[in-house]
Amino acid sequence: MVGRPQKLNADYFTHDKDMRDDPKVKALRRKYGLEGYAIYVMMNEVLTDSDYFIHNYDELSLEILAGDFNVETDLLIGVLEYCDKLQLFTIENNTIRNFTLEKRFQPLLSKRERDRERIIAVENTQSKVKYSKEEYSKEEKEPPTEAISENKSEQKCNNVTPPDWCISLAKQIYANAQKTLKPHELTAGAKFLFDLNRLHGYTADEIQKVIEWGISDKRNGFNWSNQIKSPAGLRNKRNGAGDLTKFEKIRAEYLAKNPHEPVPAYLRNDRESRVHKPMWEE
Repeated sequence: MVGRPQKLNADYFTHDKDMRDDPKVKALRRKYGLEGYAIYVMMNEVLTDSDYFIHNYDELSLEILAGDFNVETDLLIGVLEYCDKLQLFTIENNTIRNFTLEKRFQPLLSKRERDRERIIAVENTQSKVKYSKEEYSKEEKEPPTEAISENKSEQKCNNVTPPDWCISLAKQIYANAQKTLKPHELTAGAKFLFDLNRLHGYTADEIQKVIEWGISDKRNGFNWSNQIKSPAGLRNKRNGAGDLTKFEKIRAEYLAKNPHEPVPAYLRNDRESRVHKPMWEE
């Protein structure tokens, strides 16, 4: 998409009038007073302004945040770790995030994604007119749908580096497909996997378990190993599968064969109905 960069954050978040009266927030206020409450609110402001609503959680980032909030670093760490204990924030993989805040922004992100895909589809249609079939075959020998999907991923979030687990999993997928990668494809594929996490709410652990199980499925006849060719393909809809993407089909079979695996609350059928609940609730 030329000219206008993609917006990956938001301008504001809704602050409920009774947020201070929630039991978890009351526990935070009782332990750390007004400073703790202020740090909690300011951290949500920082997350709202961060790409994908995720902020780094490392020594340097904490020092910078402490300077921004005008508090001691030890106090900042104490408050944020207590918020993690209360499930107001989630600290993992050197990042900090608020899953409930992200759910509130999901309709906004989905709308942006639909608008962007419509614009890209128009631009791709116009671009095809400029190329002859011979030029097209030199640039891309893969099926057109896959090529458009990979190009779209490359354009989608150039300024964001996907987490290491996304890159590692993308390598496994391409290795399973025995595909020789072009320079941009590994990063583009990793960003598609990151979309499953940030847009669709699947945890990093669940995405890795499901895809690694699919790659290992090598039974005779139909098997998922032969179906997993690229990260982009995991979001394609399968014929005869209703509205389910390929990833959702693999996940459904994985859960059926592994009934002991827990399903997080935010992935149950009532996930969408929880979007407008107070942002500190899980």
